[in-house]
Amino acid sequence: MAPGDTRYELIDGIASMISPAPDLAHQDVTGEIFRQAANKLAGKTCPAFIAPVDVRLPKRDEADDQIDTVVHRGYGGIRRQ
Repeated sequence: MAPGDTRYELIDGIASMISPAPDLAHQDVTGEIFRQAANKLAGKTCPAFIAPVDVRLPKRDEADDQIDTVVHRGYGGIRRQ
């Protein structure tokens, strides 16, 4: 990353510095861990995810852009339909 190319994300209105993308060695290792976990969980009710996910929970017939209940960081028993 070039000097001055500092990356930020906005969390609850507060700017926080974020790190650059992981290098290839890191991606190789995490990819292998994911592959092994996904293979082990194949056919089970607990899926493997490669990255954190946000789960959007609509209230009745809410349109996607009206959903305000989102579960972050963590696995709360998500089941694929």
